[in-house]
Amino acid sequence: MQLPDHFEFMCPVKTGSGSQALSHLPSDLAALDARKPLILTEKKNSEKGLVKHLVQAFKTWNITLGVYDGIDDGTNLETVKELYNLYLDRGFDSLIVLGNGNVMNTAKILNIAVSGKPEDLKRVKEGGTITEPLKPMVYIPVISGTGTETSGDACLDGLCVSSTFLMPDIVTIDPKVLLDEDPEKVVNTGLAALTYGVEAYMADDANPVTLTYAQLAVDFVVNNLEVLVRESLVARGKVKAAIREFQAKKERTALVNAACMAGYVYASTGRGLASSLGAHVADASGFPKGIAMGLLLPYAMDVSARIKGRDLSSLMRPMAGIEMFCCTPEAQRFDYAVNRVRLLQNELFSLTGGRVPRTLEDMRITRKTLAGIAEKTSQENGACDSALCLTILEHAYDGKPVVS
Repeated sequence: MQLPDHFEFMCPVKTGSGSQALSHLPSDLAALDARKPLILTEKKNSEKGLVKHLVQAFKTWNITLGVYDGIDDGTNLETVKELYNLYLDRGFDSLIVLGNGNVMNTAKILNIAVSGKPEDLKRVKEGGTITEPLKPMVYIPVISGTGTETSGDACLDGLCVSSTFLMPDIVTIDPKVLLDEDPEKVVNTGLAALTYGVEAYMADDANPVTLTYAQLAVDFVVNNLEVLVRESLVARGKVKAAIREFQAKKERTALVNAACMAGYVYASTGRGLASSLGAHVADASGFPKGIAMGLLLPYAMDVSARIKGRDLSSLMRPMAGIEMFCCTPEAQRFDYAVNRVRLLQNELFSLTGGRVPRTLEDMRITRKTLAGIAEKTSQENGACDSALCLTILEHAYDGKPVVS
């Protein structure tokens, strides 16, 4: 792409990924002058032994750890109040988040309170901004997530906040805590990351730095998600299962890296057609948001390229590799990219026995609700024209590509 006259990109996060990544965490925390972190996680992560892996990394360090594993989907602002008192009473000075989704949302909201006063939450809820850095926060992802954990967005119990100060200081991705998950949750993570990555290419404020992260997110999802889901569903004997578990670590690590990079992209770009519509489709259908966004993605790509005239030919490169990209005529590159996304969705539909839908009809959404979803999306996101939103939904209903 051509260098814009002006662009901005913000990513204050240090990312460590790979084997033994957890072993570097104590020194990373010490560099932030953090000596007594509180670990926030879910009960299931304690039961799976993930907390033990984390604690083991601090074995030879003179660092006191606290563990709270009571976070679940029902966690709310009352839980934050309890954690606020625990944090202050025990003298903690930082947060380590082991887990995704609501665990990370809870940690971000808690960090606002413990970095100032409890009243700050009320001030932020009423439209106030976060103006100062918060307490040090480490994010250790597990395999399934939303793709926004590394961004500056947080929503909990009706309180939604956005600030670059809410981005974690450190992200540590270690294969030891990336265990096998329900394939549908893995797909939700992958399609969310893919959507945010592709939408960076469609954004009016696209810039070279954002697209560097977006390119890697797209690459890691397209070239690892289907393989990971396929292999997780194949029954094996103990020996073959052990071999496959070793090989799956690389695919899981790639997918989690994609989700983290998607969060960095999400923090630096506006919401696109697929993600904006996907949120309302998810509400209407009961399907996870990432799956809804991924289903709508190829139709949003069609609208962006064929109707709005956006050049998305460069999307082929992370999907096919540089050699195939260079061998393909420029006029065919977008077709390859959008068809690659459609093929991925069809494969996921087949692999999961239809649990991952291909069309809005598969989601059991009725045609009469489409206009309402389009209008609501347009009202919330002025960049999403109501007519174009409806075009995407109508074509996604039965899987018909959008043509100019």
